[in-house]
Amino acid sequence: KVCLTGFLLFLGACASEPINDSGIAKPEIQKVIRQNVPAFKACYEGSKTAIWKDVKIILKWDINEFGIVENTEVLKTDFKEPEFETCIKDVLAKCTFPAPNKGMKATVHYPFLFTAKANSDTH
Repeated sequence: KVCLTGFLLFLGACASEPINDSGIAKPEIQKVIRQNVPAFKACYEGSKTAIWKDVKIILKWDINEFGIVENTEVLKTDFKEPEFETCIKDVLAKCTFPAPNKGMKATVHYPFLFTAKANSDTH
């Protein structure tokens, strides 16, 4: 759980086992996501309507042999704003992850929960 001005961003993937046989451990994925929290936050805060509500978005992407993000897609979201989804996917595309084991590709499913600050103050 990362508290930031304007919202809370809850990050999944807390276990330490690798993702399939790729050799990338979940904490390594989480570390890269956390390093890019300001950019994800900017997507949320840049939305005209998302900032006033809780938003959950589950992304799926592949990490290629060089640690580069490919094939990003939104698996599920409770907030349909194309600009927000595009921004989140663009931020993710700029992230570089540890490279999987040679010749491998890692597929990641990752939930993001943005909680409006006004709502989080009441919990």
